[in-house]
Amino acid sequence: RFMGLHFFNPAPVMKLVEVIRGAETDPGLVAQAKSLMEGWGKIAVIATDVPGFIVNRVARPFYGEGWRALEEGAASAATLDYLYRELAGFRMGPFELGDLIGHDVNFAAAKSIHEAYFGRTRFAPSLAQGQLVAAGRLGRKSGRGVYSYTDEEKPAPELIAPQGAVRDLSLLKAVMAKGEANFEGARLFYADGRSASRAAADARMPAVVIDYLRDPDAATAIAYAASDEKADAAALAFVSQSGKSAVRLKDRAGLVVFRTLAQLVNCASDAVRDRVASPEAIDLAMMNGVNYPFGPLAWANGESFVRIASALDAIADETGDAAYRPGEWLRAAARKAL
Repeated sequence: RFMGLHFFNPAPVMKLVEVIRGAETDPGLVAQAKSLMEGWGKIAVIATDVPGFIVNRVARPFYGEGWRALEEGAASAATLDYLYRELAGFRMGPFELGDLIGHDVNFAAAKSIHEAYFGRTRFAPSLAQGQLVAAGRLGRKSGRGVYSYTDEEKPAPELIAPQGAVRDLSLLKAVMAKGEANFEGARLFYADGRSASRAAADARMPAVVIDYLRDPDAATAIAYAASDEKADAAALAFVSQSGKSAVRLKDRAGLVVFRTLAQLVNCASDAVRDRVASPEAIDLAMMNGVNYPFGPLAWANGESFVRIASALDAIADETGDAAYRPGEWLRAAARKAL
């Protein structure tokens, strides 16, 4: 007769409820609880009793990858938050969300889940976030976290404004559709897990890698990494031709937004493998529990499981970090799609 109902804060507003079944929970009780929650107007998903349930387990890379990008100097915190909102459609970036939640709460959750899974590397907490907590910079509630809330203005993202009034998206859309194109002596690549330097070595010419864009028409910026100065000049000309602002990223495997999304897929697919919940329930939970713009597994299916698994292998190869290797369920989905 024992089970769990996990609401999301603020409970009167947030639609999601995770219905948690234990090893001995009566299946009939689970069905009744789900029906009761739906009668309350909630979106109820059934999950197995594991640390983090669905949402707090699958969401770890959103924070972890954001902090890792910041630690590695990919861009400033304000720029990274901007990219998650602008390029992918998240309502908040990982740092502004962490400031809102409270870094003490968020870091404690990350440590708890990491320890509960005996140090599984996909769930590794951020040392930098831990140092922030130790310094008492907990976020909005303490007046300072990643950002200061005593200042009148929040730091602005670092954008390079377009030159001229041209707005031609044809090349951008071609690169997104075909994966690559030549432009002004450089090869443009759409995010595929490689760094620009790796892509340049493979192509034997200067290379630019463009980070993920959910909607090329609506986005006001393009984020990229370039292999050298010639590639950087080509990138700026390409972005300006598109009529958008440019964000120059430090060159790293998978860049920022694409790498985060790919690792979210990895964690979501692991949850399916571990029978935490169905793929449909996981996507529903992520969209309604933490307001993701799309479910990670539906996104991966749309992008192609083959592409995401290949990209994760590329990130793992270049970083030397096995945490990026695709899990068994994701590899099986990629094989099935071939």
